Amino acid sequence: MLAPDALNAKLCPWYFSNFLSGKPLFLKSLSELPAEAKAEQKLLQRFGLKSNAIVPMESERTIMGSLSFVTVAEERTWSEHIIHQLPTVASIFDNALLRKSADDARASSELL
Repeated sequence: MLAPDALNAKLCPWYFSNFLSGKPLFLKSLSELPAEAKAEQKLLQRFGLKSNAIVPMESERTIMGSLSFVTVAEERTWSEHIIHQLPTVASIFDNALLRKSADDARASSELL
């Protein structure tokens, strides 16, 4: 079985295209993936995923990463509350990472 870090745009073109567009993705079941995402569906099933929520983290219109949640024991219906709150949580993480990066760069320049 492939490790989850083996997921890439070549293996999962639909998934990454959706992700890079900045759109959140909330799936109760992998069967909700569109027909053009059959490769992704098969691969994610091999990992044992049942449900998936992915919220891109972006800064100045650049995707920096994602906040992702998966279930492996059972399918999960993502509530409207969760769907509306996760982008805010992703933004908090994104801002913290940007602040850390800026602090590291400043500390590094002070050492010179």
